Amino acid sequence: MQKTSLLNYQNQSLDRKLQIASSAVRGCRNASQKINQLPPELLFNIVSGAQMNLPSFLPDLTAYEDHGREWYSLLHVCRHWRGIIARSPTLWSTIDNTLIDLEDENNKTHKNLVAHERYLCRSGAAPLTVYLGIKETKIRIKSLETLLKHVARFRELHVIADLWEDTSTPIYTHFVDPAPNLVSLTLRTDGKDVTNGILPPIFAGEMHSLKELTLEHFTIWPTTYFHNLTSLSLSDQAFSRPTTLGFLDFLQNSPMLEKLALVRAGPTLSANTDIVPSTDRVVRLPHLREVSLGAWPTTSTVSRFLSYLSLSPEADVYIWGSVFSNPDTDLTALLPADTTNLHNVQGITKWYLTHYSVAQPGDLLYVPFTAIVGSSNALHNYGVFRSSQLLATLPRYPLHNVTSFVLRDSSYQANRFKTSVWVEIFGKLKNLEELRILATTRMKIDGKMKTDKERQNLLLPVHQLESLIEQASTEAQKMEKSPTHLFVEITPAAKFSVQNSPASALNMTPIWLPSSSPNSSSPEKTTGVRLHHSSF
Repeated sequence: MQKTSLLNYQNQSLDRKLQIASSAVRGCRNASQKINQLPPELLFNIVSGAQMNLPSFLPDLTAYEDHGREWYSLLHVCRHWRGIIARSPTLWSTIDNTLIDLEDENNKTHKNLVAHERYLCRSGAAPLTVYLGIKETKIRIKSLETLLKHVARFRELHVIADLWEDTSTPIYTHFVDPAPNLVSLTLRTDGKDVTNGILPPIFAGEMHSLKELTLEHFTIWPTTYFHNLTSLSLSDQAFSRPTTLGFLDFLQNSPMLEKLALVRAGPTLSANTDIVPSTDRVVRLPHLREVSLGAWPTTSTVSRFLSYLSLSPEADVYIWGSVFSNPDTDLTALLPADTTNLHNVQGITKWYLTHYSVAQPGDLLYVPFTAIVGSSNALHNYGVFRSSQLLATLPRYPLHNVTSFVLRDSSYQANRFKTSVWVEIFGKLKNLEELRILATTRMKIDGKMKTDKERQNLLLPVHQLESLIEQASTEAQKMEKSPTHLFVEITPAAKFSVQNSPASALNMTPIWLPSSSPNSSSPEKTTGVRLHHSSF
């Protein structure tokens, strides 16, 4: 018996030594790998890149998957990697409530407790990004209480409040302690526990670092909240809307504002219920780079709001919604009559015009919109508008500065703009240098029209284009400028550009725009206007 015990002990001892030796061999082999000879900082960057990193403002939650688990496989690469990951607090600083639930309705295990310790402990003192209810999982009381013990470390907090499990008290009543390091806050709800659009006190009012704010359904909050923002998104203010005066006062508290999104929200009250400031008031937002106004009830409310703003030349303004689908909408009222303070409007040099027949609800490709993209000096008109609606709006835009015009008329044949409309449009483009027509056809028409069937395949009939430019050029001849040739290439399928080339060599139709005499051509005064084919 003693001999057997001794042999067993010796075997176990040999096994331990063998395991240690094998581990040492594996460690040496692992250390010899080129990637493991990189500095730990570079390996950390590699691992960090494997995690999903959503933007702090308006994170795309449709892309949110197993945010905390999908990179776990990297822990099993080798001991060296596991050690680097375990000692990197920021890799454990993004937490959602599904990772720390201490109870699982379907499977009570100890794994969730391990995940809780793994994230909140290994993250050390690193700032936390917290998601609650993002995976359509109930927000449990124990989970919230566990997280709120670390509220001083919160850098981002994104909450879908309707998934809060306690029906007796709103989730907001638990946000009691200060959040001094909170930079980004998202509170989304379909209206659960929201009374008259009022946001109750949160975080003791101490959110002095807050720069990015997203609120859904809330209209009213303490006046000391949400100053010095750089990004603001408000949506679905179903209970009430702010007055223009009140909202401008609120915006003025954030002079460094860079992004503003108002979707079914903002100062959209009717003229007889709104309170407006004096006509000479201007709120200057020199850092504002992006404005999105979605689903506002009328164009006049958009114009009224914009009339009180001063925007930089680089500001991008996007205006969209069903109001553009109404053929009776007064699109003239979309911009204020005086656009002096809208410096992005004054800088327009490119115009993109897309006309189609029917808006299709739910299809983003058919959401009508108007955009003034100051960052690229472009105007975009995209929608089902009638020609009379479009023509009425043109005086609001400085089209005489437009040098590039891109158009697509993909409406039904009966609804396409007539030649007289195009004549009026081109008559306003006094400095046009580039013309592009977006189409889907791949056939080629050189110089002359072919069959009626081929004409119908073009989104904008070429014979119509040739006619309208000829008429428009007649009007342009009245301008007093040096002789210039406008070359219009009538091959919609062509992908090449033509500049400073004789028309006869490339089956071009020469149009004199303007020219005192067709015989006064000279190569050095010839400008090639390009007409490209593209697909949408």
